[in-house]
Amino acid sequence: MSSAPNIVGRNQDDALLAGRTHLMSKVLSRVQRIGSAMEFGANTGMNMHALRRLLPDMELAAIERNPDAAPELAKIKG
Repeated sequence: MSSAPNIVGRNQDDALLAGRTHLMSKVLSRVQRIGSAMEFGANTGMNMHALRRLLPDMELAAIERNPDAAPELAKIKG
């Protein structure tokens, strides 16, 4: 078991995902076109989930060093 703080569980919430989706929608409204995204320190991938909801065909990549969060992040299709 990892000695990292338990940030995995607290970052998996429907309300948090809704908020992130709203935020990403506002960010994306300010760009012309985007085909890919990369996140460093993605934890369980809440931002990636939000982007996937908004742009299902977007190429996603992320890095997470927390061994407790990385398996959840890996479930997101890139």
